[in-house]
Amino acid sequence: VQEYYNGYANKTLWPLFHYRIDLTAYDRSFGQGYDRVNRRFAETVRPLIEKDDLVWIHDYHLIPMARELRRLGVDNPIGFFLHIP
Repeated sequence: VQEYYNGYANKTLWPLFHYRIDLTAYDRSFGQGYDRVNRRFAETVRPLIEKDDLVWIHDYHLIPMARELRRLGVDNPIGFFLHIP
């Protein structure tokens, strides 16, 4: 939670996506936690994905999840929505 949600998602990505460079915090552990959690989400979801499913990934908390699903062999169509303009 500290590295993934409180760290990378909300102290790095959120300020960047909202043009608040002054609030942006960079820490290598934040990025590592973000990747680790997205890998875990992908590993958890993978067994639930069926042959004809469309996978929909929603928002900046899960940007790397499609990459992780592809690494696990998912070849279904994957959509992504980023709500931030």
